[in-house]
Amino acid sequence: MIRFVIALLLATPAAAQDVVPPEDVLDMVEGRTLQYAAGGQDVGREQFLSRSQVVLRDAFGQCLHGQVTVRGSALCFVYEGDPQQFCWSTFSFPDGSLKMRITSLGNATVLDLAGIDDKPVTCDPVGSV
Repeated sequence: MIRFVIALLLATPAAAQDVVPPEDVLDMVEGRTLQYAAGGQDVGREQFLSRSQVVLRDAFGQCLHGQVTVRGSALCFVYEGDPQQFCWSTFSFPDGSLKMRITSLGNATVLDLAGIDDKPVTCDPVGSV
């Protein structure tokens, strides 16, 4: 019985989500802005200027420009001034929600796609509080 419960718990997440190919994600987001959340808290907005260029505004109002590439089943980002590459895979769920699992941080960091719109990302002026 215990083996059955463990097997069911391990199988459920895989059955409940589907990987969205990165090219399909780029088709959906090119020219649009994504709102990210984690644990119900806003963590930033990212405008996909093209399939390879983004501007990210984090929860603190700081903006970073970045480059996007496709690596296997993930989208990978490198932002100005930071040599670390951040990669995430996108998953769709039966309720229509999308989540991004950050695969490059070595942990189970998951972001919720809280919204998609056509509003540009605006950045706070340098030195503002």
